[in-house]
This record gives sequence, structure tokens and C-alpha cells, in this order.
Amino acid sequence: QQLTTQPLLTRDFVQTLSAFLKNQITAACSTTLKSICSIATSATSTTHNMQVLAGSTWLSAVTCSRATVTSLQSTPLPLHQHRRVQRAATSLQQRSLSSVTPLHLQQRVQPCRAAADEPSKAKEASEETSSSSSDAEPNITVASIDLNKEVAKFTRTAAANFAPRASGNTGKNPAYPGSTLYKVFEYQAYLSIVVGGLLSYNVIFPSNEPDIARLLGMWSLWIFAVPSLRARDCSKEEKDALNILFLAIPLLNVLLPFVWKNFAFIYSADVVALVAAYAIKVWKPASDKQ
Repeated sequence: QQLTTQPLLTRDFVQTLSAFLKNQITAACSTTLKSICSIATSATSTTHNMQVLAGSTWLSAVTCSRATVTSLQSTPLPLHQHRRVQRAATSLQQRSLSSVTPLHLQQRVQPCRAAADEPSKAKEASEETSSSSSDAEPNITVASIDLNKEVAKFTRTAAANFAPRASGNTGKNPAYPGSTLYKVFEYQAYLSIVVGGLLSYNVIFPSNEPDIARLLGMWSLWIFAVPSLRARDCSKEEKDALNILFLAIPLLNVLLPFVWKNFAFIYSADVVALVAAYAIKVWKPASDKQ
């Protein structure tokens, strides 16, 4: 009612309110513009700092990668390990450069890097060609070791199935080294070798015709010597040698008569096989260990 009755007062109040709102809006706009300017300034400085940090990181990565490659290349390693380490260092350097290098710098560095890698690739190819002969020897050694293991496994299984053994579970072998039974088996084997040789060479019970005595002398190593030696508590290498002889001597005694029907010749071949098996399986490993 007062506003309607006093129009002059209402006009003054409206003018005052409009002036007040105008001042407030002007102050708010100026404050907002100042904030926007400060944010833009800080964003510009942050971008500049990030560019500087990226450049410094790129330089440090390049320096570190070059130092790593140099140190790895100068480390005295075998040839194949040196090539592997060099490949790993090169891939590490390329990854670090591609992760921190700007795009325009990568485009400049890529041709230079390719030109610098060509001599190293050629050198690496020549080294691989030269080391192929040296790498063949360990492969041959590994193949021979695997073959020896397979032969030992086969002969051990065959001898366990067909060779004479105890009728039950006897526990520990009573023919252990130093025991009387161990010596009995040894003397029995040596005696059978000597007597078998005398029979085969027609010294004992001489005869002009093939007879049972000479045939028994030819087979004496397989019938008496090898089983007596296997019955002892011997080493694993000697057991493998005897298992091989248990399978090889019958093959020799069956096949060699097609070459020469002579008891002395076949017995001599059995003795040579015995010495060769012990030389390969027992004496040579012992000398290598010493």
C-alpha cells in the first residue's frame, strides 16, 4: 500500500537496487576473467615444464641406454650369451626411445638408427655363421648323452627281466664290498674267464672236433663271469656295463660263426667286448671324475 501511495519512493528504490546489482555483476565478471587468465597462465607454464621434462627424460634415456649397451658389449661373456645380451639391450634402447621420444624426433632418428644398425647386423650374421661349427659340438655331446641314457635304460630293463636274480625280496645285497661273498663272486668270475679261455683255445681237453668242452669255454663269459660280477653290490656304472654285456655277448656268439667258425676267435671277441664295456662305462668315468 505504501509503494502504491508513494511512487517517488518506489522509483528511488528501483534505481538504487539496479545500481547495486550492476556493480555486483561487474565485480563478479572481473573476478571470473582474472581467474580464467590465471588458469591459462598456469596451464601454459605447466605445458612448458612438461616439454622440458620430456626433453630431459629423452636425453637421460638415450644416455642410459647407450651406457647400458656399452657396458654390456664390453662385458666378457661367451659368444652366444653376448649376442643375446646385445639383442636385449638393443630392444631395451628402442623401447625407451619410442616411449619418450616425440614424434618428430622419432622420424628424424629412425633413418640414422637404421643406418647405424646395418654394420652391427652384418657383424652379428658373420658371428652366427662362425659360431655354428662351435655350437654343433655341444649338440653332439647332448645327443650322445641322451643315447647313453636310453641304452642304459633299455639294457637295465632287459637284464632285470631275463638275467638270473634272487627268488624273493632279500633286502640289502649280502655281497657288499669287503664281504666274503663279494670275494667269492669275484674269484668265480676271474676263474671262469681263465678256464673258458683255456677251453676255447683247445688247451684243456684238446680235441680235433667241436665238442661240449670248447662250446662251454666259448660261452663261459656269459654263463659264469657276467652273472657272478652282476651278483655283487657294484656301482651303477659297472652294473650298466654288465647289463650291456649280458645282451651283447649272445649276439656276438650267434652272429660271429657266420664270419668264422672258430671257438678261440669268438671267445676273444667276447673278451674284447668285456674290456670295451668296462673301459667306456667304468674306467673312463672314473678318470673324468678324478
